[in-house]
Amino acid sequence: MRERYAPDRPMWVAGSTHEGEDERVIAAHDRIRERLPGALLVLAPRHPQRFDAVAARLAERNIPYVRHSRAADHQRAGDARVVLLDTLGELLDF
Repeated sequence: MRERYAPDRPMWVAGSTHEGEDERVIAAHDRIRERLPGALLVLAPRHPQRFDAVAARLAERNIPYVRHSRAADHQRAGDARVVLLDTLGELLDF
């Protein structure tokens, strides 16, 4: 998936996050981006019922993101700061 989304950008994964952890992860990502402006976060909520809520939170904060489930097979992350991994069984691919 690295080659798919961001072959030339530093990428890190916050996997299986629970409610309340996303804000801390996003804050950490903001700090990482101070040193590595091109850094890309792959954010994978633990429970599928949280996918939409996390997407809404990213949108509320005006954080550019890509929903993995809606991305075309050839799509890159572009200007996105976050890939929202809103599918099951693919975390290890990142």
